[in-house]
Amino acid sequence: AQVYARLKAPMMTLIAGGVFEQGFICLKHIALLTTRVPDVFAAEYKHFYCKYNEPSCVKLLKLDILTAVATQATVPEIVDEIAEYITEPDANVARAAVAAIGKLGVRVPECGGGVVEQLLKLLEVDIDHVSAEAIIAMKNLLRKFPDRIERF
Repeated sequence: AQVYARLKAPMMTLIAGGVFEQGFICLKHIALLTTRVPDVFAAEYKHFYCKYNEPSCVKLLKLDILTAVATQATVPEIVDEIAEYITEPDANVARAAVAAIGKLGVRVPECGGGVVEQLLKLLEVDIDHVSAEAIIAMKNLLRKFPDRIERF
């Protein structure tokens, strides 16, 4: 775990560098590291928020990282941020954003109520692919936690 912690600062610096390819490769490495030790990058979650001018591949990767590093304390803020991405012109990013909200509910069950509330708000949005993905995300939550239907 110490090795991963020592990698954090250089990786975060390289992401902020101006070269797109370098940042993308570092994000790919961080995505791999978060599958093994998500706690190392948990405090840096705001660095993985998407910027409006980033390519779709970077946004999709950042959504994966955000779902991996989320903790009970950070899920509400991350869900609010990800909910902003549903209006993306790229439908793949919008769908991935809704799916990421659902994954957060599955990954951090204590925050399931807030996640379901957000998914219900997304059902009201007049964008077909967003509504469809919200229904799929709720289906996954109910399948994972069938005993919590009333509590959601």
